[in-house]
Amino acid sequence: MSDNTKLKPALHYSSILGCIIRSTLPIEQTKINTYKDIQPIINNIKTKKAIAKDVRAYILQIPLPNFPPVIIALIANDRSDNASTITSFHQELLTQIALQLNLPILSIGSDGAIVEFKAQVAIQLYSTSEQLTFQNKKLGVDFSCPVFPNIGPVICVQDPKHAKKTSQNAIMSGACLLTLGKSTARFEQLLKLSNLLM
Repeated sequence: MSDNTKLKPALHYSSILGCIIRSTLPIEQTKINTYKDIQPIINNIKTKKAIAKDVRAYILQIPLPNFPPVIIALIANDRSDNASTITSFHQELLTQIALQLNLPILSIGSDGAIVEFKAQVAIQLYSTSEQLTFQNKKLGVDFSCPVFPNIGPVICVQDPKHAKKTSQNAIMSGACLLTLGKSTARFEQLLKLSNLLM
């Protein structure tokens, strides 16, 4: 799962990393070798308006009971995240980071923000040598997802907690329509589908 979280804009020195953190500049540009490096680096960050306002967190959720979520990456940004930036992060995670860590990934979740949804669509359309497909003509289902080498099939989902909240809000607001990707479904249609399966 990935999510963008707001930060209180501020710079800090990390003695563990040996650099100024909470900047959007690459770590090489914020490394501190001597005390005299501190002020010029801080001035450079301020001049470039590179103080992070948000952080994108990549969280690993193991689908077993009693396993807490694990943060695998924190990427500072200046609130200018767009679908192509997020797609690039997802692609790097799936084609490089997961391979290095020997990390099987089943799904990428998001909270449903439009830029995150667009990034998920781009991942679902990502060209791989193999695709997993499922079709049910009776129900009009045509599902396909990419199979990434050494990782397997990866599907994109909305975070269940956010999905629950979205569903509750839809019912409470009197909504009669759901948006599913580029299509829509009325609650009446979902009721008919559920009755077909019985």
